[in-house]
Amino acid sequence: MNFNKKYGKAINVLIHICFWIGFIAIPAILPKPQHRPFHPPFHPGLHPDIQIIAIAIGLQIGYFYLNYFVFFNLFKTRRYYLFFIVNLAILSVIFVIRCVYNRFDGLNMMIFRELSPYIFFFLAGTSLRIIRDQFRLQSELLENEVTFLRNQINPHFLFNVLNMVNSFARTRPELIEPTVEKLSNLMRYMLYNTDKQTSLMDEVEHLNNYIELQRTRYNDSVKISYHTEGEIPDKTIEPMLLIPIVENAFKHGTALIDSPEIHIKLTSSDKTLSLEVSNRYKNDLQENLSPYSGIGLQNIIRRLELLYPDSHVLNHFSENGWYKIQLTIAL
Repeated sequence: MNFNKKYGKAINVLIHICFWIGFIAIPAILPKPQHRPFHPPFHPGLHPDIQIIAIAIGLQIGYFYLNYFVFFNLFKTRRYYLFFIVNLAILSVIFVIRCVYNRFDGLNMMIFRELSPYIFFFLAGTSLRIIRDQFRLQSELLENEVTFLRNQINPHFLFNVLNMVNSFARTRPELIEPTVEKLSNLMRYMLYNTDKQTSLMDEVEHLNNYIELQRTRYNDSVKISYHTEGEIPDKTIEPMLLIPIVENAFKHGTALIDSPEIHIKLTSSDKTLSLEVSNRYKNDLQENLSPYSGIGLQNIIRRLELLYPDSHVLNHFSENGWYKIQLTIAL
């Protein structure tokens, strides 16, 4: 999606340039006519071949882009009859202009030689616009889905943290103030940084804040191991991509677990970012999870598919009483 936004217009221009280069080059490989039917009204000092090419290409390009940018809007708004009538009128005008300076043996040859290229341009321009608009529509649908997924993860994450603050009010009121301060920083990040790509440094910083909140919440009742390797590069990343993975471990690796443990390892380099999270779990508990319990992980999987389709690896599996998630993203 980001690639489409950044390079979409350039690719579109390149397609048009290649199209015209190919079309103009076709006559060079075709047999040359034995007569010159076209007599342009240009200055006699100009070479006749240049005059012929200039007028022909000028009319063809002009008609192509009139249909591509102007007339096609009638087609989009389902005014099909008007769309075809306008195109027919323009083709008639072009045909008359060309016939004034052409000499052919018969009417059939005149119609064939003069109208066939413009019929091709009519079909090509209309088809290209339909294809372009379909790609644009698909891109907008994907962007809307990503926006929906971002908005979905925010309240889900917020509800979990608010439940944590609520538990402090009953058991450890002295921790409410520092917890609310960290929570406000996280909420500020969620509100102002989740509608676009954010710096990797900010994402990691708020991941650290979230882990500290969980350390405060569980104190010594949950063994939490958090280890980082490598320096954080000056790169960007999809926001709120790392925290839900860690949140998933705390949600499913702490309740009714004997000797709960959570291990988190973040490894970064100039080219890749890796996050490994593992937590203890019980088979009987995993089989009875609420249908909404996996919303965070499902959300992350879908966002990765949309935004990093060919540049990520996500593995999640269970073995020997441990549930593990391993994510690697190419930066």
